[in-house]
Amino acid sequence: MLKGNYIDNSFRIGPNCPGSTAIDDCSLYLGIDDILQAENEIVIYPNPTNNYFKINLNNTHKINNLISVTIYKSDGTILYKTDNYKDAIQISNFEEGIYFIQMDFSRDQVTKKLIIKN
Repeated sequence: MLKGNYIDNSFRIGPNCPGSTAIDDCSLYLGIDDILQAENEIVIYPNPTNNYFKINLNNTHKINNLISVTIYKSDGTILYKTDNYKDAIQISNFEEGIYFIQMDFSRDQVTKKLIIKN
């Protein structure tokens, strides 16, 4: 982003991260293997779905450090938010479409895509 004559490199990677720069960020990942491992620790199923979905956290540490789960429509509208871990979330009143499930943990954030088909 440009502020006046200078590039503003301050940005937030996620809600749990402090202000960051291109030099310094709060990312926990060191490489592609770390990212793939984090992605595989969290499974959302069934996907596509029409009634409910489950969140399977394969790591007990993730469950203990979960801060919130938020469901967003593709336009960014928040449809659902909880501060408690629930392995199954009802979505039977949602319209068909693509949604994003954002899970905030104490030190990171993971977003998964969910498809709803009726």
